[in-house]
Amino acid sequence: AGIRIVSYGGLSTGFEARVCLLCNPAPCALACPTGAFSQRKGGGVMVKNNLCIRCGECASACPVDAVYLDSAGEPFVCIHCGRCVPFCPHDCLEMVKEVVS
Repeated sequence: AGIRIVSYGGLSTGFEARVCLLCNPAPCALACPTGAFSQRKGGGVMVKNNLCIRCGECASACPVDAVYLDSAGEPFVCIHCGRCVPFCPHDCLEMVKEVVS
């Protein structure tokens, strides 16, 4: 999963979900030396894991700490698909459509 959940001391003090803000241009893509991160039309990035050298430059460049590196250094970025929502054990996540006026 590409979503990062940060705890501020447990259930009583709350959690924060850190997701990709769909930057355009995306600092993580600009920082990637191999082109594994590429800019998506409309903002955000696509990740080609076969091009990734696990350097972590993408995570360092993200202004909101939304790039998650697993124990092997493989990057994951939230793509706003909502697949994580039903798996949240505390029912804290939801997907809503933003109304554009």
